Amino acid sequence: MKLLKSISTKTALAIGGILLSTTLGCSQADKSAMKASGASTNAMGNAKVMISPSPVPYQRKVKVTISGTGFAPNQEIELQVPIGGVPSDISAMVKPKPKTNGQGAFNTVWTLDNEIRGKLLEPTKYTLEVLNTDGEVLAKAPFVLEKVETKKK
Repeated sequence: MKLLKSISTKTALAIGGILLSTTLGCSQADKSAMKASGASTNAMGNAKVMISPSPVPYQRKVKVTISGTGFAPNQEIELQVPIGGVPSDISAMVKPKPKTNGQGAFNTVWTLDNEIRGKLLEPTKYTLEVLNTDGEVLAKAPFVLEKVETKKK
């Protein structure tokens, strides 16, 4: 215990970094080589996800296009949005099932219906997350549902 008290914060952080790099089996040189080859060195790298329309009208049968770029080629991904207050994988609700192409891009459509009818989603701002199959968040985007004003006659 005395040894831990005598180590400075900088030294402790340096040791922790070395241990982490060793544990992960990835040195700084390895990370540089990965970056040079175009591989991602962290989960939230260059990947981007877009939602259209934005904001999304809060009404049934609305088609929401979710697309992304900058992901690993031919990667299976999951799309997650809080539904009913619980983070929910919506990958089975979109067509086609989200998977990136050879260039690391994807495009899929979610038709909102039961989520609106059952009031599982409310007109508010959510965050849509794209995750890899290990559950790491690769990209995020605001998913805004906006109440549609009805015209009075």
